[in-house]
Amino acid sequence: PALLLIMATTTRAGAFAWSPRDIRRVAPRHAALSTRRARDDALAAATSVVPRLRGNRPLATSRADGRERAAVTVRVAANAIAGGEKGSREDETSVFRGRARAAKNAQRAIQERILSCEDANAVLAVAGESARDFSAINAVTALYRIARALTSRAGRVRRKEAAFVIADARFAEIVSAVEATHGALDRGGLENRKWAYHKLQLSSELRAAAAMSVRALDRAKDLQGDLMDASDVEDVLLAVEELGDVFNKVNCSTALHRVARLCTTPAAAGSPRPDVAAVAHDERFRALLAMVERSAHEMEIVSISNTLWAFARLRLRPSDATVSTLASRAVDQCADAEPRHLSTVMWALAVLGHEPRSRLLAAVGDRAGEVAASFRPPDVVNLLWAYARWHRGCVGGCPGSEGLVASLAPVAVKRALEYTPYQCANLAWSLAMLDATLPPRVVRVIIDRAASDAEGLDDVALTRTLWAVGVKGNAADANGGAFQTLLAEAARRAADQTGTGTGGAAAAAAA
Repeated sequence: PALLLIMATTTRAGAFAWSPRDIRRVAPRHAALSTRRARDDALAAATSVVPRLRGNRPLATSRADGRERAAVTVRVAANAIAGGEKGSREDETSVFRGRARAAKNAQRAIQERILSCEDANAVLAVAGESARDFSAINAVTALYRIARALTSRAGRVRRKEAAFVIADARFAEIVSAVEATHGALDRGGLENRKWAYHKLQLSSELRAAAAMSVRALDRAKDLQGDLMDASDVEDVLLAVEELGDVFNKVNCSTALHRVARLCTTPAAAGSPRPDVAAVAHDERFRALLAMVERSAHEMEIVSISNTLWAFARLRLRPSDATVSTLASRAVDQCADAEPRHLSTVMWALAVLGHEPRSRLLAAVGDRAGEVAASFRPPDVVNLLWAYARWHRGCVGGCPGSEGLVASLAPVAVKRALEYTPYQCANLAWSLAMLDATLPPRVVRVIIDRAASDAEGLDDVALTRTLWAVGVKGNAADANGGAFQTLLAEAARRAADQTGTGTGGAAAAAAA
């Protein structure tokens, strides 16, 4: 049916004026998608007003910020429920635009204040004002600065002054923050935590836990090298079985990524490719998935992209809670993310069928605009493809897609000759689905690149390229040699599938 639609499109004058909305068919269940997303975002924003408890310490964004987000987002939901089509969808991302970068900037400002403190009381004052907004680095820096300020040049702690500081409720908040976020610290942060606990003679439990974290990190580092060098799935699963207690968040994502790569890439000569179904039912692999779920809330953007990529390549759908946790965590990590991580996260979420929240779309759009010039061809194609998938299934399009296309389309145009034929096929379909405005010359370059290896395109890529020309091309493109090459290849495949020459003759006549 897709091939017949293309043939009909290419035989009628003026058919090239069709837009994606004229051709796209949207299932009825997607009609309320924008309403559901707005309502979910309103609930999330409103919930953020109530401080989340980490231990007994409230750890949310400021109440004023929460109330502002809740109020604005509730208005977005009201507009969507009332039927405010395009305007409400644009507001969904505009509400959260710049939030990830603003949060990072706020944490940097807190860090500078802490580093400028000359004594322990000044650090406590900063904690009293901003402890709820502390990142892991802010918390451990505050702890370390207090311990350092209470230590004399001779290396001895001033015990009387230290006793007053330790008894202060603000110091307890700092320790609570450190314990709640130490999983996000690097080796330097863990060493500072260990030294401060030991120097201030805090409880033996805290000191033992801090020392154990440093030792565990050393073991995890050695394990990381073994996982990356693993040449067989069994090697990874044996590490899970024997060293599961050593695994940290990075080890978990690396192990899952390695299993996915070994299961989905061609095996070496003479070696059979692992069976994905058998691996998925292995108890050790299930244990690895459980460890991934437990550490998802602590992962950095590299681990998030590796984990989601593995799930997508294995066609393994994790729990909704795990995907939502990883997506929410990605919002906080987007401000400093590299293009390849942004595109991988969004590509994997699209493959897994996850509907992203407006906060994630806004954060990715902000970062993509900042680093658009650094996007490589695969990054551009994967990110635009993901947005095109969501755009196709959402009435009126995916929120934030116009801004993303505005940022990446010039990059795609500038580097069009660097794309492989298969990448050009996906790029053409994505830009057509997103209704991007492209100069005729660019459409022609993309078609020429795709047609240079028409036989190498799979059926989906070939059909989508022809459809994209029907949507974004003109009569000159239809009469060009590249388009005729693609159409002839489609006709040949249609004839092969029918088993007779009739289909090929009909296709040739239609062309």
